[in-house]
Amino acid sequence: MKLLVIFLGLFSLNLFACEYLGKDGLLKTQSSILTHDLILKLKNCNEEEVETIRTTLTNLEGNISSFQLNHLLNIPGFNLNQERLIIKSLNKISKEQLGLKDNIHVTASKEAPSLIEFNSNDSLSVFCNSCLYGANQNLLINIKSVLGMVSKKDLKVDFKTYFKAYRLLSNTSAFSTISEDNIEVTHTEKIPHSELLSNIDDLRFFQTNKPLKAGDVLKMSDLSPLRIIKAGVKSEVILENQFIKIKTHGIPRSAGSIGQMIEVYHPEKNKKYYGKVIDINKVHVQL
Repeated sequence: MKLLVIFLGLFSLNLFACEYLGKDGLLKTQSSILTHDLILKLKNCNEEEVETIRTTLTNLEGNISSFQLNHLLNIPGFNLNQERLIIKSLNKISKEQLGLKDNIHVTASKEAPSLIEFNSNDSLSVFCNSCLYGANQNLLINIKSVLGMVSKKDLKVDFKTYFKAYRLLSNTSAFSTISEDNIEVTHTEKIPHSELLSNIDDLRFFQTNKPLKAGDVLKMSDLSPLRIIKAGVKSEVILENQFIKIKTHGIPRSAGSIGQMIEVYHPEKNKKYYGKVIDINKVHVQL
């Protein structure tokens, strides 16, 4: 009798356990799976379990076995109802099939479903006829079964171009230099009317012109150039044309920042040159 009670208890737990009833293939069309799209494929899952599944699947891609998924979810009694899940992203397959550059990201519009189901042995094809690769473009997804049956999904998508940038890890006061240890690489959309700092090697030539907060993306408008050439202080001068390159020294007649043109006097030749500041105490003269 006691064993029967235990059995019935376990049976009832399994009967009402959270489970996934969808197909074994998921195509994520947006950066994050939306709750209302996922909940249609779940049964007996409470809000907390739904959120755990949503956030976990949002961050997964590839071939995920039921054992791996159960371990990641850590939901007692969870039943995947499939041997595995094949999770793909619209962004990745669009890049591969449309030949897009690495910095172009494809995401479905907010009105589109955040995931599309398919069977793991189906083939997916992406078409974008007359695409301008901007916002609100028409994307067609063909899902072809092993038997040759084709279903079509029309999506409105945005093609967004991202650029390499650098983000501050901590607050930085005005008129201070920024250490490489205080920044990390990120990618962001182009910010209108501003120029992103794209080369970390140039950072040593600048200081901040205002207080900056942790998380800010560094823009050239946030920085002011340092005077890396001082008037009257001997500097290296590189004289170059299409045939020769000569390294010598000269005396700058004025202070200069990176990229500026300044006059340099060469005492031995008693000649003046105009060159570009290219580094600390270094001027390049194009002959």
